[in-house]
Amino acid sequence: MNLTDLTQVLDERSGEPAAQDRHDERLRGVRAKVVARRRRRIATWTTCAVVALGGVVAAAVLPGLRPDVTPAPADSTSPVRIIDGFPEYANGARLVAVESAALPKRRVELTIVPTTLDLVVSTRCDDPLLQEKLSINGHDFLSHGDCGTVQLGSGWDKYDVAVGKPATFVLTITGTRPLDQSGEIHTQVPASGTFGLAIGERTPGTR
Repeated sequence: MNLTDLTQVLDERSGEPAAQDRHDERLRGVRAKVVARRRRRIATWTTCAVVALGGVVAAAVLPGLRPDVTPAPADSTSPVRIIDGFPEYANGARLVAVESAALPKRRVELTIVPTTLDLVVSTRCDDPLLQEKLSINGHDFLSHGDCGTVQLGSGWDKYDVAVGKPATFVLTITGTRPLDQSGEIHTQVPASGTFGLAIGERTPGTR
């Protein structure tokens, strides 16, 4: 081996580590790029997940960010309260006084202090064939009528009914009509059953 060959061999051997170093450096660069790319993807996925979760939470917390999905309540009416056989609200009036009795008793009495003269007077009987008489402050208001009537309205002053003044209503069962509703009214009444008298006042907003 001459000097030229030796120089070439030495040059080649001295160049191998440098080439290897360059190769290793390239590998490290590729790995760094791969790792950086993975980190960017993970960061992107994490950001999207956080944003999506934040949107869900915000929609749940802030009603304005989502449509109202609360089911509408079904239409329902409040049950009618019954007091001694009379509905609390009827004929545009609210009950202010009620009195009922059981046969063979024939008479009930109510005294009220009206706050309005827009009154409703109602009677009821278990037996619709019963006949009744109604007086107000001693004045005959209804004589021998069918039980279960409703009297509305005005003209109470002729019975001495006035706002703020006590007024007494008296209902008396006078007899019973024959089953065929013909002939004379009998004075006898059944031994059992109930009847009643109710006074209502009409006021603004009354159902």
